[in-house]
Order: sequence, then structure tokens, then C-alpha cells
Amino acid sequence: MRLFINGYFLAKPKTGMGQYLLQILLHQKWDLNICILIPEYLKQDIKDIPQSISKNIQYIPTKYSRNDLLAQMIWEKFTFPNEIQKQKVDIVWSPHPTISIIPNIRHIMTVHDVIYWRLPEYIPNWKVRLYVKLLAQSIRKANQIITISKFSAKEIEAVFDIPAKDIPVISLASPKLNLRNIKQLTQDKYIFYEGGLDIRKNVPKLIQAFSLIADKYKYLNLYIAGKYFESPIIPNLPAVIEQYNLQDRVKLLGYISDEDIINYIKYAEVLVYPSLYEGFGIPILEGFSLGTPVITSNIGAMKEVGSDSVIAINPKSAKSIAGGLESILKDDLLRQSIIHKGFERMQDFDWFKSSLQLELVFNKP
Repeated sequence: MRLFINGYFLAKPKTGMGQYLLQILLHQKWDLNICILIPEYLKQDIKDIPQSISKNIQYIPTKYSRNDLLAQMIWEKFTFPNEIQKQKVDIVWSPHPTISIIPNIRHIMTVHDVIYWRLPEYIPNWKVRLYVKLLAQSIRKANQIITISKFSAKEIEAVFDIPAKDIPVISLASPKLNLRNIKQLTQDKYIFYEGGLDIRKNVPKLIQAFSLIADKYKYLNLYIAGKYFESPIIPNLPAVIEQYNLQDRVKLLGYISDEDIINYIKYAEVLVYPSLYEGFGIPILEGFSLGTPVITSNIGAMKEVGSDSVIAINPKSAKSIAGGLESILKDDLLRQSIIHKGFERMQDFDWFKSSLQLELVFNKP
């Protein structure tokens, strides 16, 4: 059986969808003839891809190659489907929501979340509005939708009227982490956040929460990972830090490597992930796997993924977040209990298991 995959996000490994596709392909043992199609203009961005994946890649020439949303739309709407029609294909898998419509061939699509429809502020201009309109059409026309959490399945049902019971849930997992090269990057004691800086990530509320305990825990800093830049959907974090007079206590680390992310999580007093909306929440699993207690939101996918292995907080309340932080900082028995539960919870998530579940969907008549 020939499976063709839209490999667009292999060129964007720092994104959640890029990591999802990469990890599935690294861990799959499918009895399928795999072909991964990628626009030729992204070839230079496909770096350090293991041979087990690169051997299945075909780079397809495109007329427009500026590597922007328009180029992505042309690839998804025209180039990718046209290339599919030229070749003998049994199944097409789009590992991300896409505007591709594939007639007469079974098209399986992974829809990670419905952020565009739940948070319209993520639609800043007419190009994105057009893309979202086309996206809705293609999601409804796909032969099979799969998703990454029960929460997202219910959200897809609410937005697209596709019954949640008909949407297989194939969860994500944390990559196997190389702990041999682990090292302590600072002697500071710190709370750590990673996972993006856009508005739904709720970082200003985290800074406000830290301000409520900063005087009590003068030895403690707040480290925030992620590249900060001015954008309609990114809060003015320097202004928020200044508002609470925390310039010496809150550090915007900017972009840091995957290796350093591991180091920062490992030596943090606590990992905080107070997001307002997610399809899943990979940082929660990273905290589990590195033995760092996790504080996260008591709503949506965060509640589902964290279960009883986290300190659950109300992300809309700075007092609730601050209370969660204090509970970990002052109670070592609770801290050790949460760490132990995190290790146990981590066993429920595995990329080999996810890739096997995906193969079962592919082989379903």
C-alpha cells in the first residue's frame, strides 16, 4: 500500500506540528510504501534529517517559492494535490490541518486544535481569513479526521459537527531525552516557563503571579524561554515586567536550543505552563520526563494530559498560580509526590504506541 505524506512541516522542526511529524516518522515501523512530498524551496531547511526519513522524501518544484503563507497555500491547494493525482497513491496523510482537498483518494488529516475558530484574534488579516475559510472546507471534506486529545476531539465536534466518537485520538509524547550531556547552566534558583509567548500562553498572568511571591522568595527568579518580538498576538512582556518592577528577577531568555531547554527544565524548581488553550501541551510531558514538578492549567487539554500528576491552577487567576507555586516551594513532600506521579504518568505516552495507532487508522477499510 502506498502512503503519501505532506512533509511541509519537516522543514519547521521548532513548531509543534513539525515535532509531531518528525517523531511519528522516527518511531514508525509501518508495513507501507512511504513517500513524503516537500516543496523544493524548503530543501535547505531540511537539516539533519535521519536517513530513515530522508530516503522517502521527494522534493517537488513550485512556481512560487517565497516561503510565506501564500507559498504554503499554493503548495497545499494546488501543488501537493496535483502531484498526488500524477502518482499511484492509496492513502494520503496530512499530519497538519491543511487546505488540500484530495478527490478519489482516501485522505486522512490530523487536526491538532481549532484555535482559529475559538480565538479569532489569531486571524490578523485577509490572507489568514482566506486560509481559515479554505481550511474549514478541507477539514469537512477529508475522509478521516484524527486528533491528539479528547479535548480537541470535542472541540472539533463543536466547530465542525464531526462526532467526537468518530475521531480517533492519537496522543503526542515527549521525545526520548539525552540525559548524558545534561548540565546546570546557572547557579540561580528559578521557576521555568517554555512553550511560546503568544497571548493564549498567558505569560503576563504568570509574571503577575510571580510578583505576588517575589518578596517572600527573594532567592528565586523567573526564567521565560522564547523569542520575544513585537506582534499583535504577543503581549509586551518587557512592559509587564517593568509594571511589577521585576527587571532583576524575570529573565527573557530569548530563543534557546532544544538541548538548553532540557537543561533549564531539569534544574528548575518548577515548570509552569499556565496556558489558556492548547490541543495538547508537550512541555507538561517534558517536565514529567525530567523529574521536574509541573504546574499547569486546570482546563482543557492541560487537565487531560496532566491528570493528577500536576499542581492544577486556574490560569485566569494570578492568586491561583501563585498559590500553586508556593505549594511546591514550601512542601518538599508534595514536590516529591508530584515528581513521582509525573514519572508514572509519562508511561502513558509513547511515540511507538502513537505510530502504531496511526497505522491502524491507515489500514482501516
